[in-house]
Amino acid sequence: MINKEWPVKMTSYDFSEKTVLITGGTKGIGYAVAMAFARCHANVVISGRNQEDCDRKASEICAPGGRAKGIRADVRKVEDIKRLVRETVACFGSVDILVNCAGIAATKKIVDLEEEDYDNVMDTNLKSVLFASKEAAKEMIQSQRGGKIIQMASIGGLKGNNGLSVYGASKAADMGSTCG
Repeated sequence: MINKEWPVKMTSYDFSEKTVLITGGTKGIGYAVAMAFARCHANVVISGRNQEDCDRKASEICAPGGRAKGIRADVRKVEDIKRLVRETVACFGSVDILVNCAGIAATKKIVDLEEEDYDNVMDTNLKSVLFASKEAAKEMIQSQRGGKIIQMASIGGLKGNNGLSVYGASKAADMGSTCG
């Protein structure tokens, strides 16, 4: 993985012996984060709602010599989050870094929003962050190794955008809960 040429110069970090759990790791920013940590020799756990996607992305990391596992989890469900952390620890022995990257948006004007839209966005973007952080932190404390928790937020949490009211609210809440 370290020998792969990247389009931008990156500082070389060594995350050997560290395990990184990434929610929303099958696409977009989450997948880029997974690849960056893998390039730095971390054990990477990629999570998403579709097991085939998780397996495919983990295979892409493993092919050039990385260490990865894909674990399906619906982060809107606390029991799935707990299982995700347990399976990560069972596979690699620890959770050293959690990256909360799962996120969705409901692009609708407020007059067109349904309760289901609200619940889906808030559960994915806020509830998952709080409870994944809680479960990972409990593991980090119990292991006595410590760790880091990284939240992916958005400028949308600071400055609203037409049609993204619930998304903006969820990201503002993420920032507020992280800084508090």
